[in-house]
Amino acid sequence: AVSTPLLLAPSSTTLSRRAVLRVHKAALGLQVEMWKLYLKPRLKVAEVDKAMDTLDQVTSQAHQVYKRVLERYPTNGKLLRCYGKFLEDVRHDPAAAARAYAEANRNGGAGALLSLDLTSLQMGSGERPEVFASVTMEDAIVVINAEGTIMMVSQVGLGRVG
Repeated sequence: AVSTPLLLAPSSTTLSRRAVLRVHKAALGLQVEMWKLYLKPRLKVAEVDKAMDTLDQVTSQAHQVYKRVLERYPTNGKLLRCYGKFLEDVRHDPAAAARAYAEANRNGGAGALLSLDLTSLQMGSGERPEVFASVTMEDAIVVINAEGTIMMVSQVGLGRVG
């Protein structure tokens, strides 16, 4: 059995975030191990059964950790965004993930692109954010969230698509 300790500090979102990321990573690691198991030339049903049980247990535990942390910090955009990734990548529940992403967007976790200071890019001076290393002012940029809502459009993009 896989044991994942909970680190829920009374007033620290950083430790709570680390706790959810640790269990999230554990669940993803077990998924990788499961796929590696399927690559074996000879596969025993007992091995698959044991691996599935362990994966289910850790996924359930990770979900419980997320629930506990989000009960404590329900408006933390970063935690909600991580939870959305968990729902999408581990639980394979895109509808619930979209709801978590929408809640993150409402609570300030809209993602790095929307929180960037673009004034230096627009003025052509200063450091360019790494995400825009190959982008010029002639490029059309459209940012769309997980629900398909257009969040931002550059002037060039607006001119091209209206």
